[in-house]
Amino acid sequence: MIRSKFAFCNVAKQPVRLKVRQHYNEVFKSEQYTLINVGCTIVVNRPVREVFEFVTNPENDNVWVAFSREVRKLSPGPICVGTRFRQRGAVMGLQVPVVWEITEFERYRRMAAATLTGPAAFKGQYTFEAVPGGTQLVKSGQIEFDGLLRLIEPVLGGLFQNALQGDMNRLKMLMEQPVTRPGAPPLAGLAGRPG
Repeated sequence: MIRSKFAFCNVAKQPVRLKVRQHYNEVFKSEQYTLINVGCTIVVNRPVREVFEFVTNPENDNVWVAFSREVRKLSPGPICVGTRFRQRGAVMGLQVPVVWEITEFERYRRMAAATLTGPAAFKGQYTFEAVPGGTQLVKSGQIEFDGLLRLIEPVLGGLFQNALQGDMNRLKMLMEQPVTRPGAPPLAGLAGRPG
């Protein structure tokens, strides 16, 4: 079951042209950034350890995160606070390169990260909790847009929320699929791009 906890895209019931004009005026009268909050909660029928180890290894993102095309770890050593990654993704057909860094890391409980480069500032976190039936995983994030991207904030907010829900659905399916070979570790043999 997937529950969306956040998605703050204030879309008024007005003709599109009027709504865009009003949004444009509000955005450019202010020097503040536009924030979009997104989030999703799922329960994965797997132990916390397995879910944590898979989700917090960004090199697995290519399997379940629709945005991700390629991820490369830039920092030596194990994943911890300060570890940096270069990620190449795609949004609406546009290639988007970003560098991001892990800002919090508590094994089997929580991981948070923030972008250092890219067209938008993103701060996000995963939290993990053992519950009856497996692991409750919450992903939440905040996206800040600047410049012309602020004009299409309502559209982008819905796009990011839908993508997050699709990612979490995909993750749940992948994590809960039966192991096909005796003795194979969970998720053995996964490859390819999300659908």
